Amino acid sequence: MTLVGSNTESRLVAGLDSLIETTQDFTDSAYTTHDHRQQILMICEQLRHQLSVVIRIGTSLVSTLLL
Repeated sequence: MTLVGSNTESRLVAGLDSLIETTQDFTDSAYTTHDHRQQILMICEQLRHQLSVVIRIGTSLVSTLLL
């Protein structure tokens, strides 16, 4: 993540947001049980959190290297 710019970070976040939105639409299906929907949405939130952690670490490393 230290070699990518803010544009790439924005694209990653936007891509994940799009994926999560599509997943939410998919899980609204009558064929998806409530428990499965909750599990899928929980995984999506974990992905969102992990991406933010990776971006934060990359930003921190760049800041440290520039000092």
